[in-house]
Amino acid sequence: MIPAFGFMNEVGLDRISNTMRVGKAWSERLVTGDRVGLYNVKRKEMFGSATILSVFTGPIVPMLIKHAHANHTMLDTPRAEAAEMLLRWMRQNYGPRLINKQTHLTAVYLLNDNGKPLTTPFQAIQTARDDQELAEGAGHVG
Repeated sequence: MIPAFGFMNEVGLDRISNTMRVGKAWSERLVTGDRVGLYNVKRKEMFGSATILSVFTGPIVPMLIKHAHANHTMLDTPRAEAAEMLLRWMRQNYGPRLINKQTHLTAVYLLNDNGKPLTTPFQAIQTARDDQELAEGAGHVG
């Protein structure tokens, strides 16, 4: 099964960007080359899929300083302002219990697969099998 990331909007997801997720769980689930579904939570529909380019995790402040400018919502924001703006957005949306000095973030860099959604579980499973067969055939594992 292929996991999916939920998004409130699709801003910046048409190009290489990252999604910042609270916690470390995604860093333990994903590796470079994995595919994920892209899900619009407002419309309740898949709008595409993406390939994982890289995954980083760490304490909130260094993560925001290093990765906020590449977040899909911050691509048009000056780099010097992106970390503070994304921190404000996260505090407003998740609250101070989740977003504080002890919080860890995971930055997942995505490459959109040209708007091809994984619309059904069968399709997601078959795509994963196809990707695995391609990887094995090319001599790559994982």
